[in-house]
Amino acid sequence: MRQNLEGKINGLFTGGILTKNQTDILHSIRDIGNESAHELVAPSKSTLEKVLELIEFMFITIYELKNMKNFNGKMECEINYL
Repeated sequence: MRQNLEGKINGLFTGGILTKNQTDILHSIRDIGNESAHELVAPSKSTLEKVLELIEFMFITIYELKNMKNFNGKMECEINYL
């Protein structure tokens, strides 16, 4: 696995942690960061807010939902990586 961010994201996909859609979203976010860092193109405030919302949602889907038990008080389940 490559040690740069692109390789790490791809490794999470290969390892079954991320879906293809999540991987694509993270690569899009990585591209925004690269433009900002290397081409000195500042993203808009609304873009940054959307990026933060996406990352927060991804954390929820990856780390919280898979461990949820007694969902809605009616059924016991374990939700795997989405």
